[in-house]
Amino acid sequence: MILALALSVQGAVGLEPSRRESGFAEMNTHSLAIGLSAASLLAAPIVAVSPAFATMAPGGPEASTAQGPVAVTATSIRFLDFDHSRKFGGVVRIRGQVAVPSLHGALAGVRVKLYRQYNGTSAWRYLAADVTSRTATPQFRFRTAARGNADYRVVFGGNSKAGRSRNATSVLVHRRITAKLEDRTGRFHGRVSPGYSNRVVSLDKRSCASCGWRHVRSDRAGSRGGFSFDVNAPRKGRYFWRVSVPATRLFTRSYSGVFTTKLS
Repeated sequence: MILALALSVQGAVGLEPSRRESGFAEMNTHSLAIGLSAASLLAAPIVAVSPAFATMAPGGPEASTAQGPVAVTATSIRFLDFDHSRKFGGVVRIRGQVAVPSLHGALAGVRVKLYRQYNGTSAWRYLAADVTSRTATPQFRFRTAARGNADYRVVFGGNSKAGRSRNATSVLVHRRITAKLEDRTGRFHGRVSPGYSNRVVSLDKRSCASCGWRHVRSDRAGSRGGFSFDVNAPRKGRYFWRVSVPATRLFTRSYSGVFTTKLS
């Protein structure tokens, strides 16, 4: 009789774990890939500069008054942390500051906007606006749903004292792969989403926790993204199994959780 064990029921983020890791270490690797390495902590927040910078009317790089042109201070968008990868439908979080490098500080109470550009397209679509917090370390925060591989741009429009600035980051999105391996029968089945009907699903196997993955066979998903494979178990030890789907313009290469089989 085949006994199935799920080492990790969470899908990996499209980056293959190290071959040197043990089976249960790999389970932790999958979890960390979603919880930690999916986000970058870039820097500690910097303190606010004079409130006067936030109260000036919008203006361009050469704003002027009745006395003539007024020089504006350069700004930059400084990311504090952002997500590198997310599961489809998950929350993308972007946090940062409008920095004034010459003053070693950041602007409080200024409006910034968030735009998204999907991979392979040229258009930037407006998503949301935020006002940097009026705190000791003023920040903007955005949350949006992960729908596909994309660049995200944060834009500060500037005012009569602070110049315009913008910066962008990228977020990779991996497909949802739900999978289950049945005891006794060895049926390994599940579903890939979104929109994965009649497309290739690959079954991967390795013979030990430190061995490399080997492609076993491929099949096409059903009309709703469903897949099903029959797997076996060795006379001694265990086999490790997962399914994977290739990368596309909108999604990075994606993996199911890892399951093992052994004879009871």
